[in-house]
Amino acid sequence: MIEAVDQFRAAQKLADLWLTRYMLGVAYVQAEAYTEALSELDLAEKRRGEGAALFLEESPTIRYLVPLSYWQARAQAELGLTVPARRNFEQFVALRGGATPADPLTEDARKRLVR
Repeated sequence: MIEAVDQFRAAQKLADLWLTRYMLGVAYVQAEAYTEALSELDLAEKRRGEGAALFLEESPTIRYLVPLSYWQARAQAELGLTVPARRNFEQFVALRGGATPADPLTEDARKRLVR
């Protein structure tokens, strides 16, 4: 994961894009660097309008925004921010809960809400 973090940071120096902020935040969560993760994911949240039109094409890319709340919740939970973490897990499950078959992130979010 450290290599992924380095690669996304290098990519961000070339172009500060929503997708690199989001992916860097995910990589930080997976590397257990939760403070850094939350910082990047919060920036992605503030720039969520870019996530709706990532590739400047005619097809919308708003689907990329759905897992943002999951990854924010993961970082928040690890930092002890239980109220916003729960809110983000609930938001993610509300958006993805009806998906068939349920994806691993949805299953994980449901388990974390039960705790």
